[in-house]
Amino acid sequence: MLIPEAKQAWRFTSVQIMALLAVISALEAKFQIMAPLIPEPYRTWAVTFFAIAAIIARLWPQPDATAKARDGKMSSLADQILDLKQQLDNVGHDPVAHDEVRQKIMDKKLQLEKLYDTVQISKKTEPTQPV
Repeated sequence: MLIPEAKQAWRFTSVQIMALLAVISALEAKFQIMAPLIPEPYRTWAVTFFAIAAIIARLWPQPDATAKARDGKMSSLADQILDLKQQLDNVGHDPVAHDEVRQKIMDKKLQLEKLYDTVQISKKTEPTQPV
């Protein structure tokens, strides 16, 4: 089973370091890019350095990627509501268009409230982690 933040794993420093290591290893295998930069006896140490850096990064407290994603979604919904309110002002006196925009606003507000409730519930149930 994957961690809850798996979709946001690219934001983790440890994943970024390991991705960099994978790219460097692939380039080294194909083009020997490290040969002019790092003498032969030290090349294995370069790989070891990246691996140790990834382990340290994984153990270091990292920002909650899920929380950032939720914050971004909440901000996006709030912006959409503001845009719809602007549309509402521009609709004029057309009652059908006015009602459609009002319904869209209510739908976005409901989505925002559900997302906010989810955040509040997760904050109450998350165990505290040592820093």
